[in-house]
Amino acid sequence: VHTGFSFDSGMFGITLGPLGAEMARRLRVPSGSRGVLVTEVDPVSAAAREGVRPGDVILKINGQAVETVRDASQALQAIKPGGAARMLLWKGGQETFVVVSKE
Repeated sequence: VHTGFSFDSGMFGITLGPLGAEMARRLRVPSGSRGVLVTEVDPVSAAAREGVRPGDVILKINGQAVETVRDASQALQAIKPGGAARMLLWKGGQETFVVVSKE
C-alpha cells in the first residue's frame, strides 16, 4: 500500500489520496466500502462547481469501483477532454452522484 501516493487529476481540479482505515472510520464510510479520498479541490474547477470538497470519498467513476488512487487516476485519465466523469461519492454520511466535466 502506497500511503503517501497522491494523484493530481489536472483537468478535473481534484487531488486524490488513499483512504486509510482510520480516515474511513472518521468519515463513517460503510464497512467494506473502498474508495479514494479527495484531498484538495481547485476552487475554480468543474469539481468545485459540482460541490466536490476535500474529505469526500470517490467510490465509483463511470460505474467502475475505485479502490486505489491508481484505479481512480486511470479512470479519470481515460476520459477525453470535454467528456465527463460520473462519480459516486461518499459525502456527509451518504452516497451522492455528481457529474464533473473534464476541462
